[in-house]
Amino acid sequence: GLGRLSGWVIGGICLLSGLLAAASAVEAEDWFGEPIVTEVDHDFGSELGVADLNNDGRDDFVSVDFAGDNKLIVYLSDSTGRFTVVDTLPGFFFASNKPYALMDEDHDGATDIILLWGVDYLRLWRNDGTGHFIDTGRNLESWFPLVVGDVDGDGYEDLLAGGVDVFYGSEGGLAGEEQRLDFFLDTWPPDGYGVKDIEVGDLDGDSIPDVIVAGRSTMEWEDPPIDEEAAMIRWRRGLGNREFAPVRGHAIVTGGYGPSYSRIAMGDLDGDGDGDLVARFSDGITTYSSHVLAYDAENDTLRIVDPFLPHGIPHLIDLDGDDHLDLYLSNIWEVPGSLSSVLRGLGGGSFEHIQDLHGARAAGLGRVVSHPHADMISLSTRVGDPPIGLWPNLIGTASEVETPEESSPASAPFRVWPRIASRETWISSVSVGLKGVRFEIVDVEGRRVRRLEAGSQAIRWDLRDDHGRAVPAGVYWVGATGLGSEVKAERVVVVR
Repeated sequence: GLGRLSGWVIGGICLLSGLLAAASAVEAEDWFGEPIVTEVDHDFGSELGVADLNNDGRDDFVSVDFAGDNKLIVYLSDSTGRFTVVDTLPGFFFASNKPYALMDEDHDGATDIILLWGVDYLRLWRNDGTGHFIDTGRNLESWFPLVVGDVDGDGYEDLLAGGVDVFYGSEGGLAGEEQRLDFFLDTWPPDGYGVKDIEVGDLDGDSIPDVIVAGRSTMEWEDPPIDEEAAMIRWRRGLGNREFAPVRGHAIVTGGYGPSYSRIAMGDLDGDGDGDLVARFSDGITTYSSHVLAYDAENDTLRIVDPFLPHGIPHLIDLDGDDHLDLYLSNIWEVPGSLSSVLRGLGGGSFEHIQDLHGARAAGLGRVVSHPHADMISLSTRVGDPPIGLWPNLIGTASEVETPEESSPASAPFRVWPRIASRETWISSVSVGLKGVRFEIVDVEGRRVRRLEAGSQAIRWDLRDDHGRAVPAGVYWVGATGLGSEVKAERVVVVR
């Protein structure tokens, strides 16, 4: 079963005082170094979107300036870990829950932006390849939040928005007409008012993408219906061919005003092959926390196994390369000041506190100065905090520790990291250079999906095939030619 991280809740309010007092005890294990600071003169939202916007091999970011001109600001990174404004995009950004999405809509290798443009419609901005954006004038009718995922498993990214509209991607870009996936009765909430987050992934472990939403609603799917508002998570299992099973739900009725699950992250935390969730929760009264929820594939239900994580925006990723998903929580607002926390995944769904990033309000991972490993990019508007902080990755060498079988120079002169990947993975040299080496990536059926030519010590795979399409979730093997006859293929798991 999934484990529990205790000691986070006192009197119904999540606090971190015990961990803060013990910070010196874990300094030797810090995963991120002191931040490289970029000074700015404007406000930020509570989150940021990270991508390589100018194709220079370093990640950049965008974030909303709510206090100023209500615009989306585009920042490019440099080799020193600092950032410069290169563009601003107007929009309709009163909403803090994912009012924009980053995706390569036209498959030209440059990341485009779709943002909330007005009441009930979105606008597409095209990247010219340098991190500057051109207004296409194209609108899509929907609302926030905006999330990108491959809903139909065809290798093309789709856009999910509102509560929930699906705009399917294809070779020609996003469709103009959406498929509506209903998660509510028509009477409440109006037009998906209660949806605060959307997730796409394989919840039930059948290799077909499912759609999960989080927010608040009445429990009208119950028999008989319950009219009281509740924090809710709902899902529809994918059946293939863009068809979905009926709505299933998990909810907590609290009696408070506006209880909700406001953010979710999904991953297989207990190794049973299906998806589990970490969800930010509020009862609308006094309790602010995050829940770990285990999915029961046999009964198609969610079960809370740990209600005591800090109240932050959850992000699941294998940071230390040990094949267990780690967790970082950004925008933890209960603690005085700005804070994000990093927790190590121990397997079985348990987590161990590693490090608090003081002064980090919004936070996101990006490869800037620690290639091929991910640094932490943070934003804050609090006096005394770094407005933009780049926290260098300190655990790159730790993630290179393999089992004796895997570490043999004869069998593994290269390594793949991260081995659980949702956006990209890097192939890097262990003992020899990679110049002139050719890598082939195959699926579990042995079909080649991508060929890569190495030219240095590390090469990036963007999780796309030879035709530029995003590969489906699943297991892939990376093999090499030009490194001898006994080179073992390395395994990578793609999650969507």
